[in-house]
Amino acid sequence: MVHPDSIPTVNWPPPRIHTVTPAQTPLRRNIHRREPSDTFESPSNPLAPTKHKKQHRNGYEQSPQTPSFLPFSLNNPGAPRQRAFDLSKQTRLEPVPTLDPWEWNSLAQKSHAIPAGGTLHSYQVQIANLVLRRQNDAIVIAATGSGKSLSWTLPLLARKEGISLVVTPYTSLGLDAEESNSCDGITSIFIYSEQNTMEDFEKVATVEMLVVYVCPEMLESPSFARLLHSKSWQGRLSGIYIDEAHLVHQTHVWRPSYSRIYQLRNIVGHNIPLICPSATCPELYRTSLVTYAGLHSDYILINLGNFRPELSTIILPMEHDISSFLDIAFIIPLGARESDLAKNPTLVFCDDLELLTDMFWWAFSRAASMQIPTRAIDIIHSGLSARHQELCLQDFHDGVTSILFGSSKISAGMNFKGVLRVIQYKCRGLKITDFDQRRGRGARRKGESAVGMIFVEPSMQRGSDVSVENPGDEDPGMVELVQSNSCAEVIIQRCLDNPPHSRHHELDCCNRCDPALRPGREYRWVEVDAAPATVSSGIKSTELQRETIFKKLVVWRLEHWRTYWKQNWPSYGPKSLISDTDLEALSTHTSKIFSPEDMCQYTHILHWTALSTPLFDTIQEICGELNLLPKVVVDNTPVEEPQRKRRKTAATKPEVLQNGEMVIDF
Repeated sequence: MVHPDSIPTVNWPPPRIHTVTPAQTPLRRNIHRREPSDTFESPSNPLAPTKHKKQHRNGYEQSPQTPSFLPFSLNNPGAPRQRAFDLSKQTRLEPVPTLDPWEWNSLAQKSHAIPAGGTLHSYQVQIANLVLRRQNDAIVIAATGSGKSLSWTLPLLARKEGISLVVTPYTSLGLDAEESNSCDGITSIFIYSEQNTMEDFEKVATVEMLVVYVCPEMLESPSFARLLHSKSWQGRLSGIYIDEAHLVHQTHVWRPSYSRIYQLRNIVGHNIPLICPSATCPELYRTSLVTYAGLHSDYILINLGNFRPELSTIILPMEHDISSFLDIAFIIPLGARESDLAKNPTLVFCDDLELLTDMFWWAFSRAASMQIPTRAIDIIHSGLSARHQELCLQDFHDGVTSILFGSSKISAGMNFKGVLRVIQYKCRGLKITDFDQRRGRGARRKGESAVGMIFVEPSMQRGSDVSVENPGDEDPGMVELVQSNSCAEVIIQRCLDNPPHSRHHELDCCNRCDPALRPGREYRWVEVDAAPATVSSGIKSTELQRETIFKKLVVWRLEHWRTYWKQNWPSYGPKSLISDTDLEALSTHTSKIFSPEDMCQYTHILHWTALSTPLFDTIQEICGELNLLPKVVVDNTPVEEPQRKRRKTAATKPEVLQNGEMVIDF
């Protein structure tokens, strides 16, 4: 072992601090600094579980169903009988003496769990020793990106054998964790629907040092029961870990597998320590872990909070229509290039999958119109295939994708490097814990700073039917966050029961303390013709003519789809290009359509670049057949030059003059 005096005192992962000095503006010197006392208390519980949430799989919505098997049961009525794995090597892990911090540091460096010269955080050492003693359960609350995943690898390094069973919430998170394992001698495997063959289970049963990732639905399945009921496999369990433990409380209503995890301990025994790490786990959430996960009530709590001074928060009300997405147009500024997007890797979250998809196509078309390669834009959510999710995450990790639109699939636990902006589009139904987890995807490397933004829809803004006093079904903590004028960081830390931090109050923690954090507005110069104005007047159509126009547009849509889209996009139908509602709106407003841009306000066409011009030409042709083309009247009225004032006006008709008078014209 290396002597403690030779170990430098550098924690790993290193604490991140601001390295970029915020721009100094005149506005900063007059900012009123808000103290915690300026906030008001939420009158009701801000952390109630989500009542219902749509689930998707391979593009189809799924509703929670009662499983066709008995959870955690080896044999089920009507199913072929199966036996638990019988391993030739009969090993049973016993409590072992704990290690000193310098011993843990030396062990972690040799296995490349941390880089040379790095040291572990004290809480990592504390949890590793707790698992070795096999005496207590624990809840660990530590900041996002602080290395909580080392909790399940360090005990294996000390024992040189054993299995860490990690319950992970999402397929994307399990795949990412399987690929990111960097400890020498430790094998990682994610067991899920596309990786659960007999060879996979044999690997799980025989490897010396192994981390097994599994979703709660697979954990209680009959196939995984062959491992759980194996006495020899139980004896090799070093610890059970519920990654992103806050999700037990948030999702147990609509994801019932989380509410049955407590049954696991009745099978493998209560002597195996249960560790619950999370960045956001207030008191109510910890109570749910005891109820639903089987956590012992005498658990050890390590609460370091989730205060990250390198993260700033911006909360802005939407100023445009929700479906226009103009509030986030700054992520692809006018005239941008692919290299400009690569400088600001961005995550955009939205929990409405239909709106998320529309947003993706909007960004896709906007990028294409600027000749930006569309590989820079991508989307991920639970409705897409596992293969797409895997490739999407790989492209974002490799920097091929600069803007990733996603759902809760990537909101917790994902270790993205280099993300500088995290945007939450709409916040209805969102909890303050969700937002804190999502903004935690930013600034994951030393020296980086990132910003988390919330764009608040009108139904959640101040003056709507939602308020902190009457939140309805909304999280009062989130309502306070988006409607209050107080410091956003103070509200977040208070609602999450985080301990007081020693760092001073950061001036640039949010846009309420520093309005200069707000993103810039985008303006476009419009060239105005100085020539005589033209006045366009359209001919109003009759109801019969509108029906004729609609029918002709339907025929054109079908022909256009067959010619240009059917072969290359077989999953698209004609109505996927332009809906009947859009065609009816265009048929009604032909008298107001003089250019392709005039159609925008009446339609929601995703593939605007490809369809706008041929659609406009077709409308013009149909209107010409029906004599409905607008008449253009040119205003050629000459502009009279102003007359110079005269001291006297010349006489225009003979007047009767007196003797001695004459007409004088100046």
